[in-house]
Amino acid sequence: MTTPESPTPDPTPPAPERSFGLIAVAALVVSGFVGGVLVAALMARQTQHEITQLRASVTTLQQDFERSRESTKALAASTDRHVVLPFADSGFQPIRTNGGTLLIALGEVTPLQNTVIVQLRVGNPQSVTYDGFVLTLEWDKQQLEQKYEHVMLEPGQWATVQATLTPADPATTKSLRITGASVNQIRVR
Repeated sequence: MTTPESPTPDPTPPAPERSFGLIAVAALVVSGFVGGVLVAALMARQTQHEITQLRASVTTLQQDFERSRESTKALAASTDRHVVLPFADSGFQPIRTNGGTLLIALGEVTPLQNTVIVQLRVGNPQSVTYDGFVLTLEWDKQQLEQKYEHVMLEPGQWATVQATLTPADPATTKSLRITGASVNQIRVR
């Protein structure tokens, strides 16, 4: 008699806790990977936001720097085109003209009634000769354009010229401001 063959049982039955452990490990790996991707995406988004903010800050700083540079240039251009000469000071000041820089110093100051006569020393530090010059003078809310047409400013030399400030109160007029200077002709040897 033949009996149907019965399947032979597997000597090692499946271990349910082992397959559960593999599933748990796989789930942890997948969740870790997804979490890592999410963290990386969030960090990339945050980094991109920070980069955008930094670019905006750099642009603003560049604009501020350019404005400051232009202001500094304008200030430098304006400050060397005018000088203030206090009567109590004997030093010289450089002043820029249309043809180079001149040096200006006060000489003798003579107070008279309603007038102040000022001797100005004008130096030429250049290697050219200036034939005539014009100074714009200010004092006590007064202004005068003084022309020195026939004064030769030789290279490396000083010339003395006179300016009559009138009306001027000798008691209150304590300085002279030169707000402009230009030369008439330049002669090169």
